[in-house]
Amino acid sequence: MVHVALLILNLSVQPAMAVTLPEPVQTSTSKPPARSGSRSSRTPKRNTTTKPAATTPATTPATTPPPAATPPAPAATPPATTPASAPISRETDSWLLLTAGVLVAVAGLQWWSVRQLGRQMREGLAQTKEAADAAATSAAAAARALAASERAYLVARNWAMRPPAVGEIPEVEFIVENVGRTPARRTLVRGQIEVRDTPLPTVPNLRTPESSGGTLTIAPGGRPSSTLAGDQPLTRDDLDRLRAATAFLSIWGRVDYEDVLGVAQSVNFAWRFDLASGALTYDSTSDAYHEAT
Repeated sequence: MVHVALLILNLSVQPAMAVTLPEPVQTSTSKPPARSGSRSSRTPKRNTTTKPAATTPATTPATTPPPAATPPAPAATPPATTPASAPISRETDSWLLLTAGVLVAVAGLQWWSVRQLGRQMREGLAQTKEAADAAATSAAAAARALAASERAYLVARNWAMRPPAVGEIPEVEFIVENVGRTPARRTLVRGQIEVRDTPLPTVPNLRTPESSGGTLTIAPGGRPSSTLAGDQPLTRDDLDRLRAATAFLSIWGRVDYEDVLGVAQSVNFAWRFDLASGALTYDSTSDAYHEAT
């Protein structure tokens, strides 16, 4: 009886230990046949107590852990790396912002430099233009001064006229002298001799020459003689009026020429002839008849 009690105690302890094993429900359906015929008096108790020991061997917990070994697999994706990358990205962003700021500053400096350079270039061009204009003006003034000092100047002088008679065409002789330093080209003398009882008009009314210019060239210091004749012979009535001083013999005209630069120049003249004294006097009616260029 003592042995039977120990055996029952031992069997009662094993089910208590087996209760902690997983899935005890599945072990309730199996009945080990080897122990059913050894003791008939305690068969029901032994069958109920020995079911956990027979159906759940000690090696069963050792075979079930492999499924538990699979959970460490998610550790392959290290979550710890995410916090570490945040400082790097922030530091990278800071460097990018700094680099962008430096580039913007450099671009602004370049824009300012280009603008200053453009302004300086515009000012320089304006100053260069002013200097060029001043140089051109000075050159033109120097050229005019040189031309004025070296060009030809013609004057009509040494007038001589004899008293005309009835039926004669009045004529006057004079010389055209070049008092300049260069030749006078294409010299042309034109004018009129007429009997007038009124002053000359304010503006000379010269007849248009048959040609655009003469062919005479007068060298510096040259004094060629010239003769100017009237259009009509003197009538008896004209001679009587001249002798009575109710009319006068008017001699007026112009000498046209070109200087060595091809610039047209001229000198005007106007005289009166006194038949009683036989003298030529200066006609001061209008300054337009005494202009010279």
